Amino acid sequence: MSGKQAKEPDEIVSYEMSKAWTKPRQTASDKLRERIALEKLISRDSSRIVPATSETAFSPTYPGDFVNFVFQSVSAETLGVHISELSQEDNGSFYGIMAKSTKPGATVGAYASMPALIDAQRFVSFELHSSKADKKEMPEVAALLNSINGPDLVRVKISRFGRSAAFVESAIYNLLRPQLTGGSYTLTHVSLRMSFVSKAQLATYFASDAASYLVSLELHATGKADIKPTVLEALTSNHMFSHLRYLCLRDIKDLDPMDLLDALRLRHGKGCKNPLRAEINDNIDPKISATARTLAIELASTCIF
Repeated sequence: MSGKQAKEPDEIVSYEMSKAWTKPRQTASDKLRERIALEKLISRDSSRIVPATSETAFSPTYPGDFVNFVFQSVSAETLGVHISELSQEDNGSFYGIMAKSTKPGATVGAYASMPALIDAQRFVSFELHSSKADKKEMPEVAALLNSINGPDLVRVKISRFGRSAAFVESAIYNLLRPQLTGGSYTLTHVSLRMSFVSKAQLATYFASDAASYLVSLELHATGKADIKPTVLEALTSNHMFSHLRYLCLRDIKDLDPMDLLDALRLRHGKGCKNPLRAEINDNIDPKISATARTLAIELASTCIF
């Protein structure tokens, strides 16, 4: 027997519960009764039913209510298995995934067995958190993100502390640009907290057609990369995030409120005149806020991720 301790299993509670939710050809009353029963059985700390709409400002609008599965600690390999299985369910249910912490897979080179493509139908919400940059875990995460094609995604939140790698960021941007067989992009809410080591890839994503559909964009730079020019350029060129209603910029190196106002004023002058709430974690002079309001822009210093 080896002295090595076995890895702790990936944690998810009541995964099987999803199989009972929203069966084909149910009446509206049947669906409601089943949903209420399911909600009573599922611990809200592990899984919860998320309504399609919320009264919270700038919140996403989903195509329907969905079960959001929460993993406390999970490998990318296991996430891939669950997403693939949920996508193949024939009950037509929407679903979401929140991974509070990621860890390396149980097998060496787990990413090598990751499917080349996970056709993630009905996958509407994805949160992926990592407290540190693990060199063993990064290839697995990149393989997972590269394999997922989520044409129904509405909201994506990626939070990764520590220095990233260009190949991981490339995989993140691939996830944010799903391949469509028809229709338009549904991904309207994107939140990224990472070191942004590749400014070129960030700029390419910002200029993409997929990014033009964003209603809410949150960026938190955890490294020393200077992405200020990239962000300001994106706000004033190409599609200029014409659908944007909420913008949060946190710890962007050398970005001050006047820089942001100048860019938003130029954007407004180029035709993007819809109301916008823009947040930056810096003190804002009341005169700057007053000027912003004349452009239908609410400039605030809260910006809490």
